[in-house]
Amino acid sequence: MTNLQGFLVYAIAARAQVLISAVTVKLMDTPLADKASHSNCMVEFPATSIMMKLAWGEVKSQSANGLCYKSNVKDLSPSGVHQVIANSGAWVERGEYCLDKTNAFTMSDGDRTFVLKGFHIVTKELKDWIWISFIWQPEPDIGFGSDRPDSISDVYSNYIMLVSVNELEMDPSPGNGMNNLPLFTGSKKLFLNYRNKKEVITWNSNPFIEGPDSTSNCISCHQGIFATGKFGPNIERKHFPYDYTFGTQNSDLILMPRVSFRKAINRAAAKFRSSHKDDK
Repeated sequence: MTNLQGFLVYAIAARAQVLISAVTVKLMDTPLADKASHSNCMVEFPATSIMMKLAWGEVKSQSANGLCYKSNVKDLSPSGVHQVIANSGAWVERGEYCLDKTNAFTMSDGDRTFVLKGFHIVTKELKDWIWISFIWQPEPDIGFGSDRPDSISDVYSNYIMLVSVNELEMDPSPGNGMNNLPLFTGSKKLFLNYRNKKEVITWNSNPFIEGPDSTSNCISCHQGIFATGKFGPNIERKHFPYDYTFGTQNSDLILMPRVSFRKAINRAAAKFRSSHKDDK
């Protein structure tokens, strides 16, 4: 199966997830029939699958360089990351910046122009997927961007990159770059000591993709908070009801598919609440 075919499998499955019956707490506590799988509900995606999640901003403001998109940027510099991890807190505001054709990737549909704020490239070589996150930053040559290859230049150099492959990376030298040198002062101790809800967790968040939360990584977010109501390494659950590309939102005891058809979900949630009152 080609990468394109794998992506189409994902797209079809994502569209079909609204047809999956409600995922209940009882289902979450059911042991896996096949320990090699994530779920009793669906087969895993093939190893050639690819998913992309992109955050765009429409260019509507004016700057010295012409039209731009004004964005409230979170601080992922060494000082900003230290604040998040050391305090297990929210992202620190860096300030408002203009993203334009000189410092960000842009795309036009003929009538409107958009800038790329951040994105994920997610590939299925590993069971939990590989989550590659790119985040726009005004000073991308420090911290996570300090080991960027020289071949990455022009507007692309304004994006720092982070990678997650597990809820707990088990990296003996967390915070080191490609050259095995620290990206942050004291980063090994900083990352090794990071905890969320009293549990050790690997930190790796994208403020343009993950929204308001800064206390998880990509995998923890997808298989944790949406499915169990908890951030962090929630390995005590029996199984995750979908493959990790899916997210579910916790609605009382019923875990509903998290898709964009909000009105349909609300109607379905009301129906499932009434039909699953005894499912606890």
